[in-house]
Amino acid sequence: MKGKAMAFNRIQAARLLSAAEMELFKASLSDRLPQLDARQLRSAVQRTRTLRDKSQDLLRRQRLASQQRSGHKDGARGVDNLRTAHKVQALSEALQRFEDRVARVEAAQEREARRAAVAQQRPPAQPDAPRAAAPRQARGGRQQAQGDGGRDAARQATKLRSGGLDRIQAHVASQGRRSQARRDGRR
Repeated sequence: MKGKAMAFNRIQAARLLSAAEMELFKASLSDRLPQLDARQLRSAVQRTRTLRDKSQDLLRRQRLASQQRSGHKDGARGVDNLRTAHKVQALSEALQRFEDRVARVEAAQEREARRAAVAQQRPPAQPDAPRAAAPRQARGGRQQAQGDGGRDAARQATKLRSGGLDRIQAHVASQGRRSQARRDGRR
């Protein structure tokens, strides 16, 4: 089919499709699609593809008959076979929606399977046991005792670094340099 493709709504599809085809079309719409599981989706894909292929074959036969009847190479005159072409397009849209949903569902199942495999490979979490802490070296080379706050100081320094302390210090230093340059320029 040539030209701009249009999306079909329920009313337009109802004029073109049979009852069985219309049920598949309705099931492919966004409000019903999430309710289907992977097995139902694969079944719907197969049925929709079969119906679409059947309509495409009919359209092909109709075009050949039109070519023979009219003597035109393209076989299309006005609105000949237009309903069949629209039917093929509506079924193709439904098929595409089903296939997209199947891909998303299978990808989600694959992610879950990978997560489960990773979770099985990890050893179970050990309960926190009291550790015998070795004395740590402080900056000045002296040893800190365990309760000396060495851990707290390290955590605080890490927190400040990750919080942008370096950036703040650079900003303040640059601001001081700019102020000094202005003062020097006034002399």
